[in-house]
Amino acid sequence: MKNIYSRVLFALLLVLTLCFTISCQGPDGPSSGQNNPPIQTPVEITDFLISDAYVLVRPDAKTSDELNALMLLSRGLESAYGHSFNKGTDFADVAEFEILVGQTNRPETQAIVGTLGYYDWTYQVVSPNVIVICGGSPEATLTATQAFLRDVIGYTEDADKQVTAPGNAMLLKVGSKFQYNHEYAVTSFKLGLHDISDYTLVASDTDSAEVLAIVKHFIRVTGIEIPVTSLREYKSGPAIFFGCTGKAGEHLNISGYSNSRYYIQQDGDNIVIDFSNAPVAKAAAKRFIDVCTPADDFKGDFALSLDGDQPLTGVYIPEGTNSLVLSSVTKTEVAPGVFYEEHLYYDPNGKPVRAYILTVEKGAATIATSLPKDENQIGRLSNMLNQVKDAANHGKNVLAGINADYFDIDYGTNQMLGLCVKDGVLLHEVSGRPWFGITKDGTPVIGADYVYKNYAGNLMTAVGGSNIVLKDDKPFHISIDHDFGYTRHPRSAVGYKPDGSIVLLVVDGRQAQVSNGAALADLADILAMQGCSNALNLDGGGSSTFVLKGEDGSYSITNSPSDPNPRPVADGLIVILPDKED
Repeated sequence: MKNIYSRVLFALLLVLTLCFTISCQGPDGPSSGQNNPPIQTPVEITDFLISDAYVLVRPDAKTSDELNALMLLSRGLESAYGHSFNKGTDFADVAEFEILVGQTNRPETQAIVGTLGYYDWTYQVVSPNVIVICGGSPEATLTATQAFLRDVIGYTEDADKQVTAPGNAMLLKVGSKFQYNHEYAVTSFKLGLHDISDYTLVASDTDSAEVLAIVKHFIRVTGIEIPVTSLREYKSGPAIFFGCTGKAGEHLNISGYSNSRYYIQQDGDNIVIDFSNAPVAKAAAKRFIDVCTPADDFKGDFALSLDGDQPLTGVYIPEGTNSLVLSSVTKTEVAPGVFYEEHLYYDPNGKPVRAYILTVEKGAATIATSLPKDENQIGRLSNMLNQVKDAANHGKNVLAGINADYFDIDYGTNQMLGLCVKDGVLLHEVSGRPWFGITKDGTPVIGADYVYKNYAGNLMTAVGGSNIVLKDDKPFHISIDHDFGYTRHPRSAVGYKPDGSIVLLVVDGRQAQVSNGAALADLADILAMQGCSNALNLDGGGSSTFVLKGEDGSYSITNSPSDPNPRPVADGLIVILPDKED
């Protein structure tokens, strides 16, 4: 019996040994080595559904647009896939499955961010574990999220977050992606001596609305985001100084510097936007943005020099303007020290406004009163072209002229309504109206009616007007609450600068395709930007006329009066050049 048991045990051992030997052989024979496990080929996942294992991740230092993008994504995925998702920030540890929203610190996001301009965006299915939705800016990230939900799962909602298409639980394919690259009209932007990308914006208040507006403007135009720093932290390099000159507590060394004004100019490698009064910052930023705005149809390389003889300047006008933006300027020196300009502006609705400006430097010419037939007699009317010709026929070397005072048409006297002094002779009293005059020593003055007594007998030239629109570098009587002030009319005006230069202005109006007129606040704005500290509104409407002598010696009306024919007026202001020396 014992022998039988031994044989059975041997047989069992033999079977076990044979089974072990077979198990150690591969399809081609015995294993060639020790400790080699069987090779397993992984299954590559190319299509997958978004499960509730995914975490929606945004940057830890969020913006409102990135937060809105994350919440929008959560709503869309829950609608399409039927379950909620955990949400977190990139401050937390990496989860196994993540959808990265915005410029997170994850390497999958960082590999993409450098390829995106401000308005560019992308969504990419990097792997079954990572989906990236990112823009070159927070607002672009929000756009990318909207596109991902719309394009990939068919989810959309309206501005009130009401679902307009619920979406479907779609399979996502690894490697699928879409990238939007914004086309910027300006391929390069040279400001002063440097490309805009070389500048740092330096300001005392780095978070002010004006600083942010400047930064956003260049992003919109070029896609480049200018870095912003404080004056204390600024080290070196080309800078745009906003509200300072680069030296703490110092402002531009300009004759007649006014706390009510801003000044913009190039200073070597830097651009200076200087002001010392906080409310002026808004006007300064707007003017800088305006001059740094190419035409709507511009494409290519843009260059802007601010290295002029005089800085760009202006004042803050809180309300009442039509936000006119200067589009083009032609400027000609028509006589030594006398400059004629034609300006084309557009309002925010694209309506044109045309202005005609003559600047007479102190001592370059005489500003005189004109009357019909160039005689010291009032109560007669004649259009400005004829008044200029009448003065020229009397031997005066007249260069230009504009209409001046309002006149009586209700009672038929045809007399001017306000002050009239011609060649030192008083022809009409001030009559309670503001006025412009030139004293016998050549000093310009603008005053209310009660100021006239201080100048009686000391004026060579004087005409009346209606509103003093600028007084000591501040908007004054611009009547923003009265239809005469805010309605856009053809306008005429006269102003003067602190250095004694005199500016004559005519703005066309009532012609939709040509020019749409100006409010009194617009008039103040234009004259302030010409450097005027004080200015007076004159008769406008169909009376507004600008006459200029051409190179051939003939006179013509350069503006486009709103009346079918040049309107006869009571008086005007003419520019008389010195007689030529033999």
